[in-house]
Amino acid sequence: MTQGTVGKFHPHTFCAFFGKIKIFANLLYLGICRFSILSIFPKKRYKICKERLSQQHPKISLTDLARLGRKGFLVGPNENEHQFVKRIDFAKKSIADTSLKHLATATKISRADWEVVFRGVESQFLSAPRWLRGYYSNRKLMPWQAAVTWITSRHIPIIQLNRAFKKGHYFFYSRDEVLVHEAIHALRTSYFESRFEELFAYGVSRHRFRAFLGPLFRRPIDIWLFFFTCTLSIFAQVMLFSSDSLLFFLTGFAPFFYVAILGVKLAGDWRLLTKAKKKIKKLFPHLVDPSVLALRLTDKEVCLFARKSANTLLTYIRACSKRSLRWQQITKQLDILVNNN
Repeated sequence: MTQGTVGKFHPHTFCAFFGKIKIFANLLYLGICRFSILSIFPKKRYKICKERLSQQHPKISLTDLARLGRKGFLVGPNENEHQFVKRIDFAKKSIADTSLKHLATATKISRADWEVVFRGVESQFLSAPRWLRGYYSNRKLMPWQAAVTWITSRHIPIIQLNRAFKKGHYFFYSRDEVLVHEAIHALRTSYFESRFEELFAYGVSRHRFRAFLGPLFRRPIDIWLFFFTCTLSIFAQVMLFSSDSLLFFLTGFAPFFYVAILGVKLAGDWRLLTKAKKKIKKLFPHLVDPSVLALRLTDKEVCLFARKSANTLLTYIRACSKRSLRWQQITKQLDILVNNN
């Protein structure tokens, strides 16, 4: 259950840089139109330019931010108001992406099946992406994938499930569990953070073993490297028949060494996330589940919450809530009043 990608925006720093130049040019043009004595520019051009500038600065109230957060639109770490509103418009209009032609004839997941999932996600994370779409199809799925979340070029998530899930189960997985997993990926569409996201997605599983070890292979390359070490191991075992080399003997255990390394990394990340959740619970005891806030944090912020003191974290939240649209949404929706703590 990994997160796929079909096209992406330009890097946010690139967009932000040229966006500022564009805004500055429009502001300069407005100033010339407004204060020019010669009145060279017609009023119609002034009106058009003013409308364009207003589109670049959509106004979102804190109440609207909180409402959109409950509807599954979480502001990303590098999103500004214009990008956020644009993404919402695309999602509401359900604009299809040409990159997903393989799902054009696929069967849609029914709204009844989705509703059970949305209620579970909303109760735990106070957010439910009821605008999310999903399809049953095996095309472009790897043999080990039960489902995948595609991110379109318009930054809209689309879920693809193995067709076997039409019956409700596929091997050891239930449809509802997999849809909850992919819905969490969909909530974090605008987060380009891979370290803890699978921990959030697998952590909701009712099976403790799967919840803990599920994120062992967090990146597609982890799977391929595992297969590569297995191939090396088989080759080494064959070579041992004609040679007693210690190198071939040790290579035979390559898959176990690789899984052990991934296991150590996973255990360390679980430890950090657990510590971060405990700190959140201590700072904001009114939150029923600390995962509500943890889900909205970046990878760096999870480490920050795990390692820093409460006073440092409160100072950080105060500073971020003044300049960050994402933290303004978090503090409003989750009723985090840091000034009273």
